[in-house]
Amino acid sequence: MSGPFGSSQWMYLSELPPRLGARGVFAQNSAAPQERIQYITIASTGNSTDFGDAVMKSGQAESQGGNGCAGGGRGIVFGGGYPSHNIIQYVTIASPGNATDFGDTIQNNYNGGALSNGARGVHGGGDGVDESVNIIEYITIASTGNSTDFGDLLNAVGSGLAGFCDGSRGCFAGRVGGDGSSSSDYGIQYITVATTGNATDFGDLTVYRYSVAAVENDTRGVISSGRSGGYVNTMDYVTIASTGNATDFGDSTIAVKGRAGASNGTRGVFAGGYPVSGNNSNVMDYITIANTGNASDFGDLLEVGANMAGFSGD
Repeated sequence: MSGPFGSSQWMYLSELPPRLGARGVFAQNSAAPQERIQYITIASTGNSTDFGDAVMKSGQAESQGGNGCAGGGRGIVFGGGYPSHNIIQYVTIASPGNATDFGDTIQNNYNGGALSNGARGVHGGGDGVDESVNIIEYITIASTGNSTDFGDLLNAVGSGLAGFCDGSRGCFAGRVGGDGSSSSDYGIQYITVATTGNATDFGDLTVYRYSVAAVENDTRGVISSGRSGGYVNTMDYVTIASTGNATDFGDSTIAVKGRAGASNGTRGVFAGGYPVSGNNSNVMDYITIANTGNASDFGDLLEVGANMAGFSGD
């Protein structure tokens, strides 16, 4: 086995670079300025602070819908835009500044889901070129370059998956496939991050919904909000290492879809979204991941917005 970042194979999970951290970052936005990147200190409540600007493709009108993950102090955003683009970009989380081009996704993409084991970043699903896709792709976070094929999701998914990981197993939650008309269209699927291959069924959410967000620690993933006909404030959780249906966690402070999540391993923060009122939101709320219960107010984003990429690091 080679050392950190030298291989996709790891002897112990403790060898993996950290994928969570003290600073939460939210990148891109559905509202102006769409290139905004902003950050919070997860352990303390308060409003967000400007970080820098995302990479904008020449002629790109919108930058929303990217998907974030992190490892070793570097934050990654896969895709985004409307219409979608194929940019992968990164920031050094400890140093505010503008994002830098990392490489390209396999095809144009937004509204998928992303997760990381610290060394490898994985992106699944999303809206490609005029259609939903079942592509799972991955990168080595410490080195720049284009993404590589990982395998396939259970079905093509283009409606806002949430990704989360315990350091070994990665999960994608939200719409599994189909047209969204039945409970079988929604749920959770999983992969083993260090090895390539197709996704496997994990279980079902308590409320069938899409355009969800998630946070995690080394044991539990919490999935928040989304749309199921109307907008919901439902939060569910799963134990990532064991398959099965999700369990009710509590309620978020608003019924909303299109949020972003960031976690320091103890506290999870959910930001923004498109609520039932019909206007984008600047609300951030937080939970203690190990304890079930309703979310509490954290503070406000710099602007209202939805469909941001969320991640955390040192």
